[in-house]
Amino acid sequence: MRGTTPFLFLCMLALAGCSDWAKPGVSPQVRGQDLADCETQAEGAHPVLAVSYSEPGHYQSSRYGSQETSKGQKESSDRVEAWIPPINDTMDGNAGARDTFIKACMRRKGYARH
Repeated sequence: MRGTTPFLFLCMLALAGCSDWAKPGVSPQVRGQDLADCETQAEGAHPVLAVSYSEPGHYQSSRYGSQETSKGQKESSDRVEAWIPPINDTMDGNAGARDTFIKACMRRKGYARH
């Protein structure tokens, strides 16, 4: 879990940086500094919260191909069942709150999404 936290934080930073924030007359360097400031504030207000979740394994049916019956209805000719294994993973429970915080912070600084 300790190794997951920095990875999640880097993912959050990468995603937050993907949106284009624009403010007339501001250089990319200043925009980057303002965004980094908002990200730091967001991390302080909403630190990474590792939340475990799981989904049970299950079979999933798929149908391939079809044929018409004598009444003109389509009927599946092949049925395949695949085992979907269980999922046990961890996600960041505060990622959405940090994203919202960053957006509000950048808007307070006069930026708009471009």
